[in-house]
Amino acid sequence: MKNKKDDIPKNEDGGIDFEAWCIQNEEQVANYNKFEYLMNCTTFGDYRTGHTLTHPWVLIPFVGYHLKWAWQRVFNGYDDRVIFSIDYYLVDMLPIWMEELIKSKPGVPGAIFKEGDFDETGYVTEEIHEIRAKEFNMVMQEIADGFREYKKILDWEVGYKSPEEKEVEQKFQRALYLLGKYFGCFWC
Repeated sequence: MKNKKDDIPKNEDGGIDFEAWCIQNEEQVANYNKFEYLMNCTTFGDYRTGHTLTHPWVLIPFVGYHLKWAWQRVFNGYDDRVIFSIDYYLVDMLPIWMEELIKSKPGVPGAIFKEGDFDETGYVTEEIHEIRAKEFNMVMQEIADGFREYKKILDWEVGYKSPEEKEVEQKFQRALYLLGKYFGCFWC
């Protein structure tokens, strides 16, 4: 019978050759790495999973806060975390809301029409209606893109006072202008 110690590969110094051992025991290493990843690289209850499993009492405040925030969202429409950074919340959510409006194909607001669009009876043709609907969708997309770009500044993805920051700031200012211009028009 072969001894398991004889199966361990050795290097020139007589020590264990870990690289060769990992290749030899690939399945065991893969399973260990999955377990290691689960315990040390994932989070559960705002802590590493391994820590949470060995210290389950840390879940009490975690669950308590999440229940509190859910309760606040039900009765207030928002929770405390929004108040902490309203700008980040809007930059995060407004693009999602605008793109949802684009998908749901809302009606076209009157503010987007121009004087020459109406005929003598006060109606617009189907062709002009489609043109203005596409134009309004582009306006909403430009607002979404401007706010999404500004998130780069809040996440420190662009350098301070860099040319890229100025470009992002211009897109965001354009998005704010369009948001103000068509503010009463975002409905479904």
